[in-house]
Amino acid sequence: MLQTLLKGRKNLICLIATLAWLTLASPAQATDPGLGEPPFRLLGYASPTIDGVFDPAEWAEAAVFPIMVAMPPSEGGGERLAMLFIANDSENLYVALRLALEQETRVNLTLAFDNDLTGELDLFDEQFGAIAGANHPPNFFFDNVYAEFNDGVGFVSDTFLGGTVDGDVEWTHDGEFLTIEMFKPLDSGDIYDFSLSPGSVAGVWANILVLPAPLEEDPIGTSTTPFDFALLGHLMIVPEAPMPTLNEHQQVLIGPEGDGVNALRRIQAPILADDGNLFVAACRSNNVFRVNTQDEVLHIFDGTADPLFPCECPGAVALSTDEFVIVPCRNNDKVFVLIPDADDPDVYNPLEILTEQERGGIPMQSPRAAAARELEGGGVEVFVVAADSRNVLRWGGAPIAVEVLGPEGIDDGIPLSHPWDLMLDDQDNLLIVDFSPETPGIYQIDPAGSITRIIGADGDGLTPVGHALAGVAVDANGSRYTYDLGGTLFRITADGDIANIATFMDLTEPPTTHRIAIDESDNLYLGGRGGIVFRVSPLGVVQPINLGSAHETRYPLVDLAGRLYGEGIGADLLVRRVLPPSTNPIDLPEGIEPGDLFGASLATNGSQVAVGLPGKNSGRGRVDIYELEDAKLKLRASIEPPAARASEQFGKALAFDKENRERLLIAAPKSSASRGQDGDYLHAALYEFDETFEQAALVEEFAPDPDDADARFGAAVAIAGDWVAIGAPDADGSKGVVYTYSPLATTGPRPRRRIQASDLGVSGIGEAGSAVDLAVLDSIAVLATGSPSATVGALLSGSASLTTLSFSSGGPVFGLSTIVSPPANMIADGMGFGRTVRVRRSAGGIRALFGAPSALGDVGLAFFLALWSPDNGGERNTPLPLQVIESGEAGSAGRFGSALDLSDRGLVIGAPGLDGQAGRLFRFNADGQLIDEVRALSGTRAFGSSVAIMDDGIASGAPESNQNTGSVAFVDLPAIVDMIFADSFKAQK
Repeated sequence: MLQTLLKGRKNLICLIATLAWLTLASPAQATDPGLGEPPFRLLGYASPTIDGVFDPAEWAEAAVFPIMVAMPPSEGGGERLAMLFIANDSENLYVALRLALEQETRVNLTLAFDNDLTGELDLFDEQFGAIAGANHPPNFFFDNVYAEFNDGVGFVSDTFLGGTVDGDVEWTHDGEFLTIEMFKPLDSGDIYDFSLSPGSVAGVWANILVLPAPLEEDPIGTSTTPFDFALLGHLMIVPEAPMPTLNEHQQVLIGPEGDGVNALRRIQAPILADDGNLFVAACRSNNVFRVNTQDEVLHIFDGTADPLFPCECPGAVALSTDEFVIVPCRNNDKVFVLIPDADDPDVYNPLEILTEQERGGIPMQSPRAAAARELEGGGVEVFVVAADSRNVLRWGGAPIAVEVLGPEGIDDGIPLSHPWDLMLDDQDNLLIVDFSPETPGIYQIDPAGSITRIIGADGDGLTPVGHALAGVAVDANGSRYTYDLGGTLFRITADGDIANIATFMDLTEPPTTHRIAIDESDNLYLGGRGGIVFRVSPLGVVQPINLGSAHETRYPLVDLAGRLYGEGIGADLLVRRVLPPSTNPIDLPEGIEPGDLFGASLATNGSQVAVGLPGKNSGRGRVDIYELEDAKLKLRASIEPPAARASEQFGKALAFDKENRERLLIAAPKSSASRGQDGDYLHAALYEFDETFEQAALVEEFAPDPDDADARFGAAVAIAGDWVAIGAPDADGSKGVVYTYSPLATTGPRPRRRIQASDLGVSGIGEAGSAVDLAVLDSIAVLATGSPSATVGALLSGSASLTTLSFSSGGPVFGLSTIVSPPANMIADGMGFGRTVRVRRSAGGIRALFGAPSALGDVGLAFFLALWSPDNGGERNTPLPLQVIESGEAGSAGRFGSALDLSDRGLVIGAPGLDGQAGRLFRFNADGQLIDEVRALSGTRAFGSSVAIMDDGIASGAPESNQNTGSVAFVDLPAIVDMIFADSFKAQK
């Protein structure tokens, strides 16, 4: 099964090509790969083993061309489908050909390249390929260059000019298929080879020749015509990263290879049956496929195979209750019903309906969509929308079809200009979409035959339709929904009231959907470009969902199991993924305004979450306490610094006590503007709540030494039991220090220790204490410290440390300290390793997570330490086994690792710079494997700047939203407390 769900972060090759397969002697007979008009952009990433044995898993993520290849008489003549796979891993270009052959027939596979993209064949242009079959050597690979040789010009082997053959091929014939697999380095170092790297472009030409057997017959497919790169295509290497596979539930159900024998070309709108079978047609290959509940692909109808049932360009298929498949044929004005065979349910027998005789003179030009329902007395009633004849027909229950709506529309002078789609709701109302920008509308025909236009060009009276209406959906209350491609989603209630419930005009890439899907919770789904589907809640909250295909989706579907389907236009893919959890914004408190930075910091004890507003009250700051109730976060209390005390950025750093859920540590680190304001300045304070979390009392304060008063004391805080850690990264000339406080032995001041950067093994101006966290193990505490500017070797990569602390009446006793730094091969200047840190107690020790949001040019990385124990922590400089955690978004300055959290169930990491600064969250399981992503709600900025894993969900802040007013969203993960990170949805009926 073809997949373009791409893993890893290496650069990939995009193939933009019209590949020519010269079937006789003329390049004019080139076979179009069926992806629309050129140029084509295909993504393929793989590192297959070149052994001539086709392994679908190895080529699962390659780009693929289905090709009709001319066959010699020894193979029966005619044309036969071949599959050409192309992929790369940033080091090699990989090509595979798979062709059904009864005999071990000789096949020549050649690719030629216009290295400098002049549009002409020039000296030193590249050619490589293979000859396979007919007892040919299994590794006959040729590597040629266009050059002057023996008083002529042509392709000659690199070796004739002193070069080398770079690449290899293997082939096998298993009695049914010939498989050719070969590779070519993107940059071999040979002066006679191409040298491709990100940003370079080369023209490409391809040729497949199948020679007869026996070889004495005249060759088929040979050509003496010149290469014409200008008419063909381009191979372009671009500095992009493959898209990550989001979770194990996501897969490509069908691709352009169809069922492996019958190609799927120009995919149409899919449809789901009640029993879980999925059906989809392909306009260019003129066929229909079924994907059953075991994800097995079956070819059920071929519109070119039988002259009795010709179907040119089947459109959106429809289903009756008993799974009759209605197929409108757009280009030859026919409609067929595919009826499951009584003896073999995998066989579908075609029956033409709405014939000229049955239409009784009613025109039906370009039927493009259908709907069907069961009749009370038995039989099926079918409705068909015909775009070019501008009408809707009904067939069934009578010998002659009926036109239920014609070009004149209804009696109000507005014509039916471009009928496009239709559906039947649960009340048997027929809803018809007029897709015309001039006369947009949704028509409703009730069971009695009464026709009304339920929405027209004036929209809701305040917001007119700006383009064309696309799609219609109906919820459980009878409300209808339609989307204006100008960027507005309308709701029409059962009483006829129209409202604008969501707008997308501010998005760079708004939805382009032609269908609206709806789930059991009345969430709506609208397709869009780049593999994005937009989910709209009943309250109008918009959340993008990454379907997993890099291509446009216009016809999303949702099933009862909580899975989303969508077609990949341009790549002929049908992708399915588990729906991510729903995300909803926290209601903003009253009086919030720009500059408050609501959500700049978060801390949770599981049920409650503290939200920092460090910009509130002209910069004094505030902290709001929310409690999870009925899957919503509700405001319980607000904490402000005491009125008589000086304070700034109160709430900039927060930490709930990991051992005592009712205690919250709040810091107010000074900015440069407040330096010198000592005296009654409140640096950090510990608050204790009552059992309702509606009242909080200040029970303890923490202050630095006088010399550290302006050292950003409180930039990071942590509390676990009676252990407290507070960072002051500007202390000691920005080397940084960490203040640690041990439990009280008796009454009196709490014992403390000022830990210097050198104690932690930090070199240079490290800003130690920029991040701190604590975990308690029996009688000791483990302090994690981040020093994002520390020197490692000769590079300012940043580092972290894990330090054990034990109790003493004289202050914390400094124990084992282990330096944590990036793997040696990843250390780089300015990566900011240790900008964020988290540690959690685990069986046998602790688990730790470290962020490096500036790594790879602000792409960002995170590093996971699955287990560390003081008993086997090793020496200070012993390298620790860190697992690299990536977003898979290479090339995007997402600042992945800016915020992070972990629990026994897994990891959550924020990337606030992704998606045009909207931000994104990534969820990983307890082994550090990517499960899913959560995209920012519409209108959000810097989502993922803060994150906190709660008992039943995830809270994440977006403090830059709405001119730094800020916002916080809650990702709901109900009823999966023990499996939050093992699955990404709650199973539905």
